[in-house]
Amino acid sequence: MSNTLLVPINLDALCLANDEQVLDPMADYSLLPYKYQGETHASGNENLSEQILAPLFNHQLTLEAGIHLHWSIPDALTTGTHDTFTTFPQVPNRWLIIRQGGDKGDKQWVLESDYLYPEREPGDDSPPPKAINILMDPPDLDTVNPDDASTYQYQRYRYMGRNWELTEWSSDDSSKEHAAALTAIGTQATIPILDKVKATFAAFYPNSYSVFGFHDPDYPTETPEAGLQYDVVGWYSDGGQDCIQKFLEENSGVTDSEELLALLQEE
Repeated sequence: MSNTLLVPINLDALCLANDEQVLDPMADYSLLPYKYQGETHASGNENLSEQILAPLFNHQLTLEAGIHLHWSIPDALTTGTHDTFTTFPQVPNRWLIIRQGGDKGDKQWVLESDYLYPEREPGDDSPPPKAINILMDPPDLDTVNPDDASTYQYQRYRYMGRNWELTEWSSDDSSKEHAAALTAIGTQATIPILDKVKATFAAFYPNSYSVFGFHDPDYPTETPEAGLQYDVVGWYSDGGQDCIQKFLEENSGVTDSEELLALLQEE
C-alpha cells in the first residue's frame, strides 16, 4: 500500500424497519414527451421543465426497508473551475461496498455508478429499474438529419447505476453501456449554468441513490445489531480520469510529503 493514496469520505446510513415514502428526486426525465421506434411516449405532456420537476414536498419515492447507504464526494471533486463555462472533475465511477459483522454474514457488492440500463422497448409496461433516470443528449447533428423523423429519434432518458454481488460482477463485459462522464453534478462535466438539480445531484439521496448510494435489504430494522459495519471504497474504471493521479504525475519531481501536501491543498 506504499504507493496508494486513500481519500476519506463520509458515509451515512438510514435504517428502516418498513418501507417509507420520502421526497421525490428533483427531476423525472421519463415524463418528457418524445417519439421513438414508431411509438409516441408521454404524448399528453408538455415539453417544459415544469413537467419533470417534482412539486415541493412531494413524498412519492419509496425507500424499501433495510439499510440505505449514502456517501459524500470529496470536496475537491464537487468544485468546478470557471472559464466562460464551468467544468467539474470526474468522480469515481466504481464502488466496492463491504459488509462485515451481523448475523447475515459478510458480503460484498460492486456498484457501477455510470452504468446505463438498456433502452426500454416500446409498450414495455414492466416496472422500471430501481435506479435514477438521467437526461440523454440528442444525436450528433453531424451524423443525423433533424428533419428526418426516421433517424432523429432517441429515448430522452436512461436509467443509471447498478450493483452486483462481487462474485457475479465482471469488469470487462463489453455488452455494458456507460455514461460518457460522471461528475458531482451528474453526467455532464462542462455546463453553461448550474441549476438546482445539478447542484444537489450528489448531495441529495433521492437524486442519486443508485449512483452514490446503496440499499441492503437484509437488515429491515431501525436498530441494527452491534458489530454490523459497512465500508465503501471508490475508484476510477479509467485511471486517466483520476485527478489525484494527474496531480501526482504533474508533480512527480516532488519527493517531500509535506511539500506535496501543500501543493495539493493549493489545488
